[in-house]
Formats: sequence, structure tokens, C-alpha cells
Amino acid sequence: MTLFQKIKEIPEMPFKNRKSIFFDRDDIRDLVFKGYIIIYKVN
Repeated sequence: MTLFQKIKEIPEMPFKNRKSIFFDRDDIRDLVFKGYIIIYKVN
């Protein structure tokens, strides 16, 4: 699965990825891809 495909899945299931280890908030999530962490906020 490519990074682009994983990003396209976010709107369907925004809370699928883990709660961010960098922020103490439930609406900030970490998408881990090949050792990289993409941080995003759920509105």
C-alpha cells in the first residue's frame, strides 16, 4: 500500500490510526508509514 492510498483512507476512518505520541489530545493522530510519522488533526 502506498502513502497516497493510506492518506485517502483517512476521511473514511479518521480515528483508525493511533493517538499522537507528541500531543495529549484525542483529535491529533499519527499515521505511521515506513518509519515516518505523518501527524494530522481530525476536525
